Amino acid sequence: MILGAAVIALTALPGTAAFADTYSSTAQNQGSGSFAVEAGNDPASADPIVAAPQNNTLAVDSNHVLAVGANSESTGLNVYSVPDGNKLFEIPGYKAPRSVIFATQGLTFTVTDSILGVVDRIELTRASWTMERLPLLPGTFGSAQSSDGKWLYVNNYLENTVTKVDLYSADGSMKMNATFAKFDQPRQGIKLSSDDKTLYVTNYGNGVKSKIIVTDADTGTSRREITGFEKDSSGVPGTGLPGLRGLTARDNKLYVATSGDDSVRVISVADGDFGTGLNKFTVGDDPYGAVVSPNGDTVLTGNKDSNSVSIINLTTGTVSAPLTDPMHLNGPRQAIVFLDESSALVLNGDLTLAKIDVANGKVDPGYPRPKES
Repeated sequence: MILGAAVIALTALPGTAAFADTYSSTAQNQGSGSFAVEAGNDPASADPIVAAPQNNTLAVDSNHVLAVGANSESTGLNVYSVPDGNKLFEIPGYKAPRSVIFATQGLTFTVTDSILGVVDRIELTRASWTMERLPLLPGTFGSAQSSDGKWLYVNNYLENTVTKVDLYSADGSMKMNATFAKFDQPRQGIKLSSDDKTLYVTNYGNGVKSKIIVTDADTGTSRREITGFEKDSSGVPGTGLPGLRGLTARDNKLYVATSGDDSVRVISVADGDFGTGLNKFTVGDDPYGAVVSPNGDTVLTGNKDSNSVSIINLTTGTVSAPLTDPMHLNGPRQAIVFLDESSALVLNGDLTLAKIDVANGKVDPGYPRPKES
């Protein structure tokens, strides 16, 4: 397979320095594939609201060689070396990139763009990249990938839909399989259950009626709604301050960041309410995402307004004081990726990376590391 050959070529490089040198000297001018705007998706004619919601995204390949990050104001995708945290090069041609997900193996990833209204599949090779584009509609936002890498589910907050994309159809290309309707401003938050049968779709609802719609991943049928993520001025759940921001699904639980009351809530999928099975943890100011560790013991959240990261220990039920480090943490949001149980990468507002020493509750002061000469 071509993808396999690309992985071998990359992982066979003798060190990060050689890898970085190869990319920085050649890759920026070696991209192939058209970044032209598809008919009907002209950004100039798109509703300005397409670019309004702000978010960031970060993904790491399964071998922890490369990371790809961007925010919704980016005009390109930043590609980083995971071992040292340095930017290697940029893939240009974007207007509002939203969600990056690596394939289950190798160095292929998908990215959505809400102004272009597309899903791109990009394959990195030793000194270049190739790209395949699937036109959708402006408003294309968050995405979730099935565990076998076959299906991609894509939110559209302008169309109030979720589109199911076949990533590898009979001829190997991406194709739309189905479109599910009846959502309410689904943005970044969309996750699949561990068995790939259920979609958990966050619905922003103008910030005053946020909810999670539990959806059949095959038919798009709505099974139930989980509500209560906002609070009014008296602090009573209902309407008022924006609530639901991002979530992670694992086993039979949802981990949900709610900015209305600066908390992360753990919801039992079986119960699905705010009674039995719910834990609530107070974190930093304006949490945007909740990310659970591979072993399910820890949750990290990026707190945008306090420039901090909170660590929730699910085993003890405790929350550390928010980690702050003016030199390394600046406007973290939902773009956090665990590398293992003890460390995680965070994408800052300025598109630099920070590394969290989860085990010791510290920010790694030496990351990104100086480039090798």
